[in-house]
Amino acid sequence: MVLKNVYVWQVGVILGYKEAWLLYKQYIEEQLNIKNYLNLIYGVDTTLFNLYALDSEKVSFIHQKYNCPPVWGIELKHSEGNLAFWVKEEIVQGIHITRNHRNDKMLAYPYVFESYYHQEGKNLT
Repeated sequence: MVLKNVYVWQVGVILGYKEAWLLYKQYIEEQLNIKNYLNLIYGVDTTLFNLYALDSEKVSFIHQKYNCPPVWGIELKHSEGNLAFWVKEEIVQGIHITRNHRNDKMLAYPYVFESYYHQEGKNLT
């Protein structure tokens, strides 16, 4: 995987048509039930995804603005009067908040947009 794609892909978001999901489901079932060499433990989802990407060649990388881990150089900038996350000159559309960043005050939504977060919470009650 590293030779082909430079690094091991981390599963954060997977997009696909119904047929693609069915093929992926069949692959997972085959690996877990028929070949029976993987265990259902932490990390098996990423392992299966990377194996599927190698075996099928039906997986493509999407721009990191749609699934951006914090360690990939996110910047917090003002855009049209609002705060926005940016990566490689693109506005981030989705942040992949990994376990190590779930309480990071620079990235976690409740901290970055604190007043809005609390106001919207009050409006729900």
